[in-house]
Amino acid sequence: MKFLSRAIILVLCVIMIMPSFALGATNTSSTTSDMKGHWAEKEMAKWIDKGAVSGYSDGTYRPDHSISRAEFFTLVNRSFNYTQEVPVTFKDLSATHWASIEVARAKAAGYVAGYEDGTIHPDMQISREEAAVVLRTILKLNEDADRASSFKDAVRLAAWSKGSIGVLAANGYLAGYEDGTFKPDNSMTRAEVIVLLDRVLTKKVATTTFDQKGTFGPETGSTAIKGNVVISAPGVTLKNTIIEGDLLLAESIGEGDVFLKNVTVKGATTVNGGGSHSIHFEDSMLLTVIVNKVDGSIRIVAEGSTSVQQITLQSSALLEARGTGTIADVILSSLLPSSAEVSLAGQFNTLSVQATSIRVNLSEGSIQQLTVAQGAANSTLQVGAGASIAQLILNAATSITGSGTIDHATVNTNGSTFERTPTSVTNGDGVTAGSSSNSGGSSDDSPTVSDRVYGFEGRIVDVNNQPVSGMTIYFRRGLGNTDGEVAATAITDSNGHYSVRLSPGIYFGQLSKEGFITTYLVGVSAENVYNRSENETAIRVAAANEVRVVLTWGERPFDLDSHLVGPTPNGTTFHTWYGGRTYTVSGIVYDDLDHDDVTSYGPETTTIRRLVDGSYRFYVHNYSGTPSMQMSGAHIEVFVGSTIVPAKTYDIAAGTGTERYWTVFELNVLNGSIDSFTDINHLYANENDAQRLENALHNTTITSTVYGINQNSFEISGVAANTPVLSFKSRLTVSQGASFEVYESNGITPRAGVVLNGDKVIVTSADGQLKRTYTVVLTTIPTVTSLTYSPVGPIAFYTTAPSGVTVFANYSNGTVTDVTYSSGITYNSSNTNIVSIGQNGVMTAAASGTTVVSVVYGGVTKEIPVIVIFAPTLTSSSAANTLQASGLIVGAEVRLYNATTDAFITTYYPAMQGGTISIPAQANGNYYITQTFQGLVSQKSNPITLSSIQ
Repeated sequence: MKFLSRAIILVLCVIMIMPSFALGATNTSSTTSDMKGHWAEKEMAKWIDKGAVSGYSDGTYRPDHSISRAEFFTLVNRSFNYTQEVPVTFKDLSATHWASIEVARAKAAGYVAGYEDGTIHPDMQISREEAAVVLRTILKLNEDADRASSFKDAVRLAAWSKGSIGVLAANGYLAGYEDGTFKPDNSMTRAEVIVLLDRVLTKKVATTTFDQKGTFGPETGSTAIKGNVVISAPGVTLKNTIIEGDLLLAESIGEGDVFLKNVTVKGATTVNGGGSHSIHFEDSMLLTVIVNKVDGSIRIVAEGSTSVQQITLQSSALLEARGTGTIADVILSSLLPSSAEVSLAGQFNTLSVQATSIRVNLSEGSIQQLTVAQGAANSTLQVGAGASIAQLILNAATSITGSGTIDHATVNTNGSTFERTPTSVTNGDGVTAGSSSNSGGSSDDSPTVSDRVYGFEGRIVDVNNQPVSGMTIYFRRGLGNTDGEVAATAITDSNGHYSVRLSPGIYFGQLSKEGFITTYLVGVSAENVYNRSENETAIRVAAANEVRVVLTWGERPFDLDSHLVGPTPNGTTFHTWYGGRTYTVSGIVYDDLDHDDVTSYGPETTTIRRLVDGSYRFYVHNYSGTPSMQMSGAHIEVFVGSTIVPAKTYDIAAGTGTERYWTVFELNVLNGSIDSFTDINHLYANENDAQRLENALHNTTITSTVYGINQNSFEISGVAANTPVLSFKSRLTVSQGASFEVYESNGITPRAGVVLNGDKVIVTSADGQLKRTYTVVLTTIPTVTSLTYSPVGPIAFYTTAPSGVTVFANYSNGTVTDVTYSSGITYNSSNTNIVSIGQNGVMTAAASGTTVVSVVYGGVTKEIPVIVIFAPTLTSSSAANTLQASGLIVGAEVRLYNATTDAFITTYYPAMQGGTISIPAQANGNYYITQTFQGLVSQKSNPITLSSIQ
């Protein structure tokens, strides 16, 4: 797979709710009785559909149930991929608590510190303001206390949380309740947490995904990718790139290879996929690497000037540091399963063994300090001849085998044994280390090299990835040995699995079963690693009317690709390859690439299912590039019908040429049957010559710099509705001498006016012999159906402090987008003397009153009611002891209070036109007023003292 796509990747699909939060679901539907009509139904349904949220045993999801702090930490850690841990010593958190690791990760991530009394309260419900502080810390946003003042209960917001609440509200992550309050002390519910994380993750940094094999990055200089990068396909080479965020080598890479060349990763690198041929880091810089491949071992090579600061292994692996490449610190995590095997070759600074019952092999090179942690007992460390360890620290019983050198060993526990005694040994109190001499003596419990069982195992599947049972595999020693003495035989079980015991070496396994073509696998029996994934794909015999082409090659280059071009029933030409594996007509498969191998040797198979009159051409591309095609040992077998004997075989000539394309043969079909083979066996520097599809007389390919052209499905996409035919045609290009015309969907009637969906573009080659039909696909632009805004309800101002509104557009395709700052949005206030609004959605109040802010976007208008209710102004007439109130909303009621006692006296209403009201004479004393309008109460007016009555 060979193209780059950018997308916002939600981390929801990897979030796993802890058992105490969501039990295993018996109802997987996202529509349940307690979800229907819930305010968070949409977000909950999305998470449920992605498998991110489980229900309870009674089929409910309980969206309004609260969650604990520990459960919240777990969600956050897995949303943001926090895996680093630091020691924690909170008084109320035991090592056996289910969330102890999650708390350790939260502290390492820097968003949790605990309480002043040394506690963490993991099982206490988390409040809304606590969650706000956590998210602001993670997102590294600047506090905005002023924005939080817009909530009616702003006085209840703690000083330590107000700025966090404000900035999250300003960014659309958090909203208040319908009554305009925030309720900071309320516990977070399941629904609130999911909506909050959904908003955060949706707006999270963009992730660049490389999901097809290919080479990416500039030839010279470097490019920077902001955010995270995911490589999810084998055969990807990324070069001259700086990754500002994290890098994930996904599990979907399988047993394939990935190359990083001059790549810098500023975040963490996680390796979940890759095989025995390796993940290559060349001239690259990585800070922390975590390796966790669920099935099988993985090989990682640091070469050139590569520098890896720290690598943590959670699964079996082979680490190699070649040339000046360095892997400074290696941690064998306690998550490594028992019997896991780790092999190292090269120069390493430190190695920390934290796992139990594993086997570690330093085949060559050196380790400055190797430490076996307390509790990491029953492991075997083999130091190969010529390898060395400067300082070995044993805090758990370990068997040290091999003839390599150990300069100094510190042994702090009993039970350790040495095959070769270290140059110097320091024993802890009461410790005696067993050892055996180089002549072969050893202590009774010391394992020896001869105890080792060598061999390998794997799985045989067909091109549909289905297990092949009863397959006999004949193993012969030596790569490419097809007729020598059989060293061992294995038969696959019902799951396609086999295992074989063989002395160390490379073996060639012949796959044999009735109904299958004879192919081979390569198996390695190693001294340092027991290979469990020596897998292969078995190729079935073709059907009676089919032609099958099988490509195999040597170990290098890793990836050769099969290409087949040929005639179609409608007189055009098809091309099957890794980018277009199947050619179909009306749902019937005519030609396909059955199996695409990217990890050396092959087989790679291409099948012609239905013969069409004309000429087929088969060629091979050296996708890896190095070494040269002529050094690949490529071998072609062509099987006609249901036979195991090839009708034609081809071998590439050895040499040193740099051509990357090998055109092998042409197959000529006449009257539905094979007429002849034409042997070509020629090397080309470019694909045009190799496939000869660019012959100007026969070329029917159409291109465009404006529209998308799919040369496999023959579709022209990205065409806007109402595009005039002449404008459309001016943006299409064909080769010199070729011509094309636009027709209605029937392919007969010329199109007039504007292009419509389903119209046909028919290209005729220069010689008039070939035609190709393309289908027009119009771009459907979703329309805005409605606008909503936040905070909801009438927006109230109590002071002149500016406050922003967030506007969301609801589209016809169901999507919702924040358009607050869109260039296409307009804001208008019906009374700018009361409230003015800028094009950023920020409103500024000037005087008490009511107004309406109109928002227009996408042809839709939304009116937002706004109420400004400032503190009124109170004046007096000392002669009559009367009061005059001004700065009122017309229709507001005025309440009079004793300013000395805050006692309510009486109500006067309504305010007159002009926002004033007269209050009758009052007794001597101190007074103030407030105004009330639609349930909103202003702040106090200025106080007035009356004293004219004697």
